[in-house]
Amino acid sequence: MRIGWLLGALLFTACDEPFEPFVTSGPELSVYGLLDASADTQWIRVTGVRQSVITAPEPPGAAVTLQRVGTTEMIEFRDSVFSYESTNLESSAGLHARNFWTDEPLIPGATYRLQVTRADAAPATAMVTIPEDADTVVVGVLRQGLGDYVRMVGVSHLATLDVLPGLTGCPSYQGGALSTHPDEDEEIVTSIVRHLVCLGTGRQPDTIRAWEIQMVFSGAAWPFDPNWTETEALIPGLASNVDGGLGFVGGVHRRTVPYELCVIIGADESDACELTYTHEPSTTIEGTVTEWTLGGLGQCLHGPQFGATVFLWETDRPDVDRVATVRDVRYQATISLREPDGVRVRSGLTDAAGSYWISALTPGLKYAIAVVDGHPWDHPPPDTVMVEAGQTLTWDIDLPGAPRCRV
Repeated sequence: MRIGWLLGALLFTACDEPFEPFVTSGPELSVYGLLDASADTQWIRVTGVRQSVITAPEPPGAAVTLQRVGTTEMIEFRDSVFSYESTNLESSAGLHARNFWTDEPLIPGATYRLQVTRADAAPATAMVTIPEDADTVVVGVLRQGLGDYVRMVGVSHLATLDVLPGLTGCPSYQGGALSTHPDEDEEIVTSIVRHLVCLGTGRQPDTIRAWEIQMVFSGAAWPFDPNWTETEALIPGLASNVDGGLGFVGGVHRRTVPYELCVIIGADESDACELTYTHEPSTTIEGTVTEWTLGGLGQCLHGPQFGATVFLWETDRPDVDRVATVRDVRYQATISLREPDGVRVRSGLTDAAGSYWISALTPGLKYAIAVVDGHPWDHPPPDTVMVEAGQTLTWDIDLPGAPRCRV
């Protein structure tokens, strides 16, 4: 296996003749960074190749430029020095890194030539293609939440994909981006899973209130092989695209969409309810749920309802003589609906401010909306709402509250 690593060797001569050490030639600069079309600032780290810990700042005088291939457009990066604590328990010395940055926007689909020059080293260059954003992202949701998937239309390479829980201090979950496969239309598809509790934190399990899916598209096949061992992945030069140096500079574009709940009444366990997200404004309904409750001293308080489930379902089809129970997996809330097969049911969970939102709705359809919050008193009958394409409709819901507090 060829690896771009600075090799050292000693040449010993016979008898008592003196020897002279020599070092084989090799790359002198290490260059790492991402050119992210969705970020407002680009960062490139430049370090001299060495076999010791960097306890002093790199020497100044390096220049980092970015030229758009096929044009005379040139971007010059600015220099900065970062210092941070060492993770080595045996050393109290601080570490330093010289990072170069620019806030110039990058053009999706363009290829750039990054060049790093320094007086004491040979130039290092990298060719980086910036990917386009996905035209459409389709999230397929199964009834039991196992086997959900994401289909990305209009992209060729996926670097990473994470499911991000909407809970402070809860780690993200890798959604299997390295096991992607093309579908019949050659579009990228990868499986995803939502965790209902916060794993590995040492805390009591917390029910996750919401999820997001963060995708990172790349301009070329991502260089890290999932079959590499941890040691192999850290071998300098193994995944390098830097000519005349070590390191890796990738071109990426980030995209985040909500990971919402959706159920199709009467569907088989293998039939997914697909939610589509494009660059156009999503058709959304949002609002605040409020309710009268009894306070600690028996006084009536009117405020936001935390942890209520808002159910939204299509009503354009006639009722049939069958009742289906739909469950929201977050707080185990259920609602029984007398609806025909094929109707889609959506749900959203209110936050501490009583706010909810449900997006990726089908415009022009009539929806019924109701709230389930676990209280024994009656709730108002469902309202009927209709949203147009790209519209965000605000629909606040005031629950009757405790009988004693009804006004």
